[in-house]
Amino acid sequence: MSSSASYVDLLIVGAGPAGLAAACWAAQYQMSTRIIDQKGNRTETGHADGIQSRTLEILESFGIVDPILRQGIHDVDMAHWVTNNGTGNIERHKRFEADSGQRSRYGQIMLNQGAVEQVFVDYLVSKNVYVERHKVAESLHLLSDDGDDTQQFPVIVGARGVEKYEKDTIHARYLIACDGAHSWVRNQLDVPADEVSEASTWGVLDIVPITDFRLYNHPIGRRLVRHYRPHERVFIVGDAAHTHSPKGGQGMNISIQDSYNLIWKLGAVITNGAEPTILETYETERRPVAKQLMDLDSRLVQAYEEEENDNSSGIYEVREQYAGFMAGVDVTVLRVTDRGGSLCFRVIYANRRGWKLWSVLQTPSAEPLT
Repeated sequence: MSSSASYVDLLIVGAGPAGLAAACWAAQYQMSTRIIDQKGNRTETGHADGIQSRTLEILESFGIVDPILRQGIHDVDMAHWVTNNGTGNIERHKRFEADSGQRSRYGQIMLNQGAVEQVFVDYLVSKNVYVERHKVAESLHLLSDDGDDTQQFPVIVGARGVEKYEKDTIHARYLIACDGAHSWVRNQLDVPADEVSEASTWGVLDIVPITDFRLYNHPIGRRLVRHYRPHERVFIVGDAAHTHSPKGGQGMNISIQDSYNLIWKLGAVITNGAEPTILETYETERRPVAKQLMDLDSRLVQAYEEEENDNSSGIYEVREQYAGFMAGVDVTVLRVTDRGGSLCFRVIYANRRGWKLWSVLQTPSAEPLT
């Protein structure tokens, strides 16, 4: 069995939407990055399929929104179908119109997760970054580190190839755990989480009318880790940090937005000499978003349950109340101050009201400041 060792700035474990988005962002900087995944291929079917306004803005900043817009279905309406007890037929009961783009230049797009992942992968290839498939992380060692010397490589991950059985020791400055709901990294570090389980199971159907369909069962449960940064050099991102039901169409979006929030800060620290204290803001900014997502999910589950009693108006009330959050545009104003020559960024939560304000707050290019 062959073995090798390497040194990188960032090691990303997991090549789902969160991991791929992190790698795309990191490719904008003069940083070395490796991304590994135990699966042999990207997602083929199922999983997430809704892309919200803020996520499309992020993709635009990378210059990769066009293939998403070409492939996706625009202006998606949501309908509720129920069984007519008199006829036994399934009938459309209510309809919820899509966001027309009043909060952003983009409305919602429907495109399956696999196609979104492929757009990320194609972008990475153009940057000479390649996902290392069939590679499993087996061991994690964290050397003593004061957190301020960003030139050290205190994270040591032992990995193994599934097919060729080669051993690989990866020394990294930072480890980013994007390895999903059953996160290996999270489990290795025994990161505590708040968990809630519901007493029901829901199904998600991918349907092509008058043909076969696929059914995905989702036991209703929510998990939110208490620490997004369980170690000075380790960050938990996406489903590894928060899981919930698929009802709000938020999982892939919040995960990509987690990565977007974190990576520019790591890039600033590693390549531009920013103070590592800026990394503390990842948790203080992103965990409250996930907490709000847990609240939304809880209310949606309750509203859907009440629909059984023909009281489905509650679903629309919840969605209307959280519309800005679900689109991803209830956030953010950046305030920049100069502290002794170092830029300090602070996020202030605010609602964007209308097109004019959005134009002022439009995300700039993903090219890093130098």
